[in-house]
Amino acid sequence: MEAYVIFALVAMLLYGITPLLYKLASNYADSLTVTFLTTGFMLLFLALMWVYQAPSKSINKQVVPYVSTAGFIASIAFFFYIRAISSGKISIVKPIVGMSTAVTVLLGILVLEEKITLIKAMGVLLAIAAITLLSW
Repeated sequence: MEAYVIFALVAMLLYGITPLLYKLASNYADSLTVTFLTTGFMLLFLALMWVYQAPSKSINKQVVPYVSTAGFIASIAFFFYIRAISSGKISIVKPIVGMSTAVTVLLGILVLEEKITLIKAMGVLLAIAAITLLSW
């Protein structure tokens, strides 16, 4: 199995666990506080990982526009995600947010000119159908 598939499986498992923790945390704090604290702990953990794991400590300035834009968008998305989980059912919120996969696939096709096969297109459509059913 390719390393990236293993990484994706680990991420999938961990992303499956975190909504429960966000929901539990929202019993004790508002959604902005949960978002802020989560992001703070993420920053601390990632800073430590970067210090000990990054092959190069220099940052190419060409990466800055991409990561700053992604960070801005992710911050807004994460806030609304926590807000939705705090006030709603995770069994409905998570599948709806999971539809971001369809957005990513579409952007991959339109922006990165990735090819999509009939099988992959059917998979995306089935995933959208499954997520829609899970959200009802």
